[in-house]
Amino acid sequence: MSSEKIFILTVGLPPRHRAFEHKADPKLLEAVEAQLKALPGQLADAGIEAKNVFMSPEDGIDKWKEELKSHPQVDGVVIGAGVRTANSMVAWLEQLIEGVRTASPQARIIFNTMPGDTVEAIHRWFK
Repeated sequence: MSSEKIFILTVGLPPRHRAFEHKADPKLLEAVEAQLKALPGQLADAGIEAKNVFMSPEDGIDKWKEELKSHPQVDGVVIGAGVRTANSMVAWLEQLIEGVRTASPQARIIFNTMPGDTVEAIHRWFK
């Protein structure tokens, strides 16, 4: 990764949100929760300054816009797979992306497949 410091926001649904289609699989839910717990350390070890944010449509889009505006520079936004893969979350995904586009237009939109590959996903854009 370059010596330039970057700031990344990660946004995803709370792990036990009703929209998770895998909620019937307790082992997968446990794996996601363990990866989420490890994520701050992995980001720090990779030299990535980041803030992890859990929110859902129930929180409202204004909360997301406030979060984006509270950071002077957002270089990238990782949008979690739970938001992107649940059919019921399509409108929320669109709102999250539109929020980034308007509040932090310079930010890269980044997708992971699980919390455990978030650093790898960030490195696709920032090396």
